[in-house]
Amino acid sequence: MKVRIGLGVAFVSVLVGCSASSSSDELTPAQQTAIKALSPLGDVPPDPTNQYADDADVATFGQKLFFEKRFSGPIFKLPDDGMNALGALNDANKVACVSCHDVNDWFRDTRSQPPQTSLGVGYDIRNSPTLINAQYYKWTENDGVVDMEWADGLFAIELPWVMGATRLHVAHTIYDHYKDAYNALKFEPKLDDSLADMTRFPPEAIPKFPADAPDSAWEKMTAADQELATRVFVNFGKATGAYIRKLVSKNAPFDKYVAGDKTAITAAAERGLHLFVGKANCVACHKSPEFDDGEFHNTGYEPVAKQAHIDYITGIPGPEGSPPIVPPHVENGRFDAIGLLLGTEFNSSGKWSDNTTTGKLQMSESPDGGGAMVPLAALESDKGKWRTKSLRSIAKTAPYFHNGQFATLLDVVKFYNDGGGQDVSDGTTRGYLGTKDDTMKKLNLTDPEMGDIVEFLGTLTGDEVPAELRMDTSAP
Repeated sequence: MKVRIGLGVAFVSVLVGCSASSSSDELTPAQQTAIKALSPLGDVPPDPTNQYADDADVATFGQKLFFEKRFSGPIFKLPDDGMNALGALNDANKVACVSCHDVNDWFRDTRSQPPQTSLGVGYDIRNSPTLINAQYYKWTENDGVVDMEWADGLFAIELPWVMGATRLHVAHTIYDHYKDAYNALKFEPKLDDSLADMTRFPPEAIPKFPADAPDSAWEKMTAADQELATRVFVNFGKATGAYIRKLVSKNAPFDKYVAGDKTAITAAAERGLHLFVGKANCVACHKSPEFDDGEFHNTGYEPVAKQAHIDYITGIPGPEGSPPIVPPHVENGRFDAIGLLLGTEFNSSGKWSDNTTTGKLQMSESPDGGGAMVPLAALESDKGKWRTKSLRSIAKTAPYFHNGQFATLLDVVKFYNDGGGQDVSDGTTRGYLGTKDDTMKKLNLTDPEMGDIVEFLGTLTGDEVPAELRMDTSAP
């Protein structure tokens, strides 16, 4: 469930740094090697933080939970026109993971309006991206605010403007509707009838960071009961994570082309490929079979469409008794995400990770990556950086950039052709934060060349996810 702490999106670092030539023998040896490095897409990488990651039975259970609407709280915000909402005001049990990840449309959000956001019980500040091939990413969300894919959905549950529920509500829902299925799996401890005690396990209880007041529902619970409720919640995340690992698309026309079928893509797409590894230099960042590099870059991206979205949702009243929900007016990208990641209990070094020695929360002490490893920290240079987006199936997953600013791939290519965000004549920036990467230069692509790159990107769409993985299997 790909909605974040402030979370939600489509993509940000696509085509960073993105010669027309007519045949492979016009490519340099280095460019030919670069093309071969882009295919085939391998197996989903292991997830040592989730002991159930590849448990087929847990994945089957996770599919049920992915479609389960009873995890959500009451709807508190409707669009001005009343359209595209998931229910009426104050309706509960209306929002599931699938609500913002349409299984029949590449597991992305095409329902919510405006398209820069996703509409659950309220408005998030980003649009939910596709979940297909999401498990190939090293970092989750476009700013890397989550470092374990299975933990992403946990934040969505407890964010009041996304699903508006609590981990206790999730535990009760699993007990009420999935107890036997849960207990049949390897999860520990097993659920027993103590979870039905609403006094011991108040559904409204939720931990706050920093710790809530001593008289809060969460703080009144015993440490053992807090542990049990959170364990059930974590197992919910690991089950849905195991399911999402199955949402893989391979066998794109480009893969067939690299494998030797030169008829698999058009002549225009082949020209676009040559530009991709040549004049446009997109391959500088989109260099792997996943078409990413696992890193964060500053493209000079200024979210000019963001202010209109903020004006649209700022001041939305939160659930009864809570203050208005006011999303931040400035997004610092990777800089803010690191602070949030280090501050959560759900990161790869925390107690809920099944392997705390992955080293993901470490960084090199020198900019060139050659120094000793030190604890991850937010640096001033991280401001304005966003994760390189995979380009696989990109033609199917509009809108683009992390807040859906660009409607078409041609818009994106034009952005990079201009060298990304531009400085105004007096030397001040138009609105982007930080310092652009050195690779962000004007490309001087012609209109036909930009069209060829778009044609090539269309060849990266692989097979659809099997129909059985798109079926609603939730309990009646």
